[in-house]
Parts: sequence; C-alpha cells; structure tokens
Amino acid sequence: MEYLIKILQRDAFKWLVLVIDLVFVSTSFILSYYVYNLTLDFDVNKILVQLPIIALVTLIAFLITGSYKGIGQNTGIRNVNAIFNAICLSSILVIFLVLGNSVFQIENSFTITFIHHHCTKFS
Repeated sequence: MEYLIKILQRDAFKWLVLVIDLVFVSTSFILSYYVYNLTLDFDVNKILVQLPIIALVTLIAFLITGSYKGIGQNTGIRNVNAIFNAICLSSILVIFLVLGNSVFQIENSFTITFIHHHCTKFS
C-alpha cells in the first residue's frame, strides 16, 4: 500500500497534466461549436453525447503517445513532437469514428457537423 502511495505521489504531476490537457481539449471542442455556428444556439444534447467520446479518444491518444510524461521537466522538441503526434492521432481517430458512424448509422447524435461536412464533401 505504501508503494502505491509513493507511486501516486511521484506521478501526481503527470496525471494532473493529463487532466489539464483533457480539460483544454474539451473546452476547445465546445468553443469550436460556437466558432462554427457563431452563436451559442446549438444542440446541447449532441455535445453531451459527443464530448465524452472526444475526451475518451483524446485520452487514448495522449496515453499512447505519452505526451503528458515529459511536461515540467526538460520540456523541448521531444515534448512538442509528442503533443503533435497526440493531436494527429486523436484527429485521425475522430475522423474515422465520424465516417464510420455516418456509414453504419450507429448513433445519430455523433455526427460532428464540420468534420462530417468536410469529409463527405468529396464523395
């Protein structure tokens, strides 16, 4: 038990950085609806369905790339590269989820308008 507490204390800053990153992504996602619509009049129920999925995909991308591990120590090009990789991976995963959902019609609320519009414009 003491070993577990030591590990949690040692890695607490890393997990805090991960949580802050997820808050930034979630806030950016909500703000993107405002920027796209130029109004606060959008369907909140869609955001309540989409936001947990976006947060989960982003969490997976951050965990895979380990972008939260090096922040605060020797922040440099390696950390910028890890964050860039996490953003690219999460974007690719979300695009595949949106396109897969539009093909298989799994969840009607999970069609992110600006991604769906730009990805299906060429088909």
